[in-house]
Amino acid sequence: MLTLQGVGDGKSNEFSGFQYSPHVATIIKPDNLLPANDSWHPRIADVVYWGMDWVCPNDNAMLAHQLKAFHGNLSVANTISDVAPFVGTGDVHTVVYDHAAMRMYVATARPDGGAGPLPAYQRQFTSLDMEKLFAEQPPKAL
Repeated sequence: MLTLQGVGDGKSNEFSGFQYSPHVATIIKPDNLLPANDSWHPRIADVVYWGMDWVCPNDNAMLAHQLKAFHGNLSVANTISDVAPFVGTGDVHTVVYDHAAMRMYVATARPDGGAGPLPAYQRQFTSLDMEKLFAEQPPKAL
């Protein structure tokens, strides 16, 4: 079974994807975007992306549509307002990272008995200051 992960760097403004299993390890950059399928997972200059999972043609095509529409102008705000809801991704939780500003924006699905929309991508996002969170000292042992 293949696993996908990604690592971004706000200082260099770069992102790499990693496809790996016990038998393979592939670094994925914009010039070798995988899976290679121009009809539902087209290459976009300077972008590495997956919609939901490795082989999800509809999600990848919809995500590609929005990434092309906002290419060069993608922001936290339009990712939250126009990308995630258009793709319909993030039912249980949705996270948007701003590596340069060291902020993370998180939304979770409506709890049982709660009010408002069910999917996370349609709910309020909470902004977290990652510099402050990473600077938190661990609790002292009793």
